[in-house]
Amino acid sequence: MDREKGKLGYLIPLIICFLLVTAVHLPAAERQALQPTLNSMDFYGYIEGAQRGDEVTVYDGQNVLCGRFVADKDGRYGFLHVYGDDKGTAVDEGADRNELLTFRLNGSSLAPVPQQELRWLGDGQKLRVDFISK
Repeated sequence: MDREKGKLGYLIPLIICFLLVTAVHLPAAERQALQPTLNSMDFYGYIEGAQRGDEVTVYDGQNVLCGRFVADKDGRYGFLHVYGDDKGTAVDEGADRNELLTFRLNGSSLAPVPQQELRWLGDGQKLRVDFISK
């Protein structure tokens, strides 16, 4: 029994170290949690090559994750809620009005068709945007 305790004694710290090193090496954007607010704008449309289960993420100009949607149909997404920043907090939870947005599919950049800048227009807005993978 003491021999088993000895094996576990070094195994647990080793596992903890592995988890910490793994978390530190993830890109900052992938470590972020989506922080929903009371302000959101919705996007929907088609994504060339997207499959059911693919993840669409949206980032604001400061690379803050402000939207996430898992596709439930091949080639389509939406309604994807993209959250605005809550001005009542010190934390940047999302986009400000007119802030440039970046869309990704499973971490890879998406390009809107036709080519255009996508911006957060304000609470309650809805916008159809189709994408192709870059």
